[in-house]
Amino acid sequence: GNLTKLGEKQSITLGQRLRHQMYPDAPGGGILRLHSTFRHDLKIKTSDEGRVMKTAAAFAKGLLELEGPIPPILVSLVHKEKDSLHMLDPSGNTEVK
Repeated sequence: GNLTKLGEKQSITLGQRLRHQMYPDAPGGGILRLHSTFRHDLKIKTSDEGRVMKTAAAFAKGLLELEGPIPPILVSLVHKEKDSLHMLDPSGNTEVK
């Protein structure tokens, strides 16, 4: 499946909400300062499904207040790992079982 425009918008909003709840507008920049300083250390791990990877990139866009389209964010911050499959719910997916 593909990530819908509504799903992308919801993921961005969720990232924004988490940022505002966990890191209120604090002096010194809060998470945005952390992001600019340690961006190369931030890793978002997902399964290898495209929709999941795009959702993670949209979430990161909202969390880190990034601008621009999703694909460059996906390439720079989202990492797919075969070892992440254990986090999936195997009830409806025979490949995961």
